[in-house]
Amino acid sequence: QCGPLFISLFLFNYVVNSPKYEIEKVFPYEYQTHFNALYFPAQVIFLLSNFIFKPLIISMTNYWNNIEEHSMLNKLIIKIFGLVFLLVIVSSAFMYMFGISILGWLYQVDLSMYKGISIIMMINGGFIACINFMYFVLTIMRKQNLLMLSYISGFLCSIFIFDVFIQKLYMWGVVLAYMLILFIIFSSLLFFYVKEMSKTKVLSNKGG
Repeated sequence: QCGPLFISLFLFNYVVNSPKYEIEKVFPYEYQTHFNALYFPAQVIFLLSNFIFKPLIISMTNYWNNIEEHSMLNKLIIKIFGLVFLLVIVSSAFMYMFGISILGWLYQVDLSMYKGISIIMMINGGFIACINFMYFVLTIMRKQNLLMLSYISGFLCSIFIFDVFIQKLYMWGVVLAYMLILFIIFSSLLFFYVKEMSKTKVLSNKGG
């Protein structure tokens, strides 16, 4: 059971850092600094979401183990997604109005041309937070193999998508390809969750 979890974490770490690898291959060094500056606030969304949902892991486990409380798990997941969405909206507004100037001062670089890209990076931070949350949910459900499949799909996409996007859109291509890859992983995790939940509902109805 630990093998799929290890592979999933390894692939997820690769995918999360994949834009840095692509920038290093294609762009001059200063672009790496620009991306790191833009990635920093996105990472804050991920860290804040961790503080919110990690204390809920025991409750989620109890909800999953009691088939009659599966609806509570669904509601909790919707609340977490809503909270992450709210974090993304607030942080995006802050980034657009003040964040770029603050980051430019902190990193001593001109980031004024990246206002639009900074919003996409906030969305990417939201996806990373939701993916991380679903990692724990599917682990609680003991669906490690499905986790691994989701991360493999994102990893395979990252091999091909970046080159296509970067050739046409440059730095915009990096962040948009990143968003697409994260969306693919998140969508597959959500699909597997809904599918497994529907199975338990059928079994529950049969048992009743």
